[in-house]
Amino acid sequence: MLTRKEAKEALEQGKKLTHISFMSSEYIYQHGIMIFTEEGYSIDQEIFWKDRNHPGFDKNWSIYK
Repeated sequence: MLTRKEAKEALEQGKKLTHISFMSSEYIYQHGIMIFTEEGYSIDQEIFWKDRNHPGFDKNWSIYK
């Protein structure tokens, strides 16, 4: 499992990530300053992380397979 900091680094490296709270088919990935969902929805990365300021999002991230 990855921490928030590790998750951000993995996104910058082009990895797709999921979180323990996501459904099994849900993931995110980053392109530039935008974060995208598996369905193609986009959100600015600053807003994405600001909206996930709950301590539950500080850990339990993983690489999506």
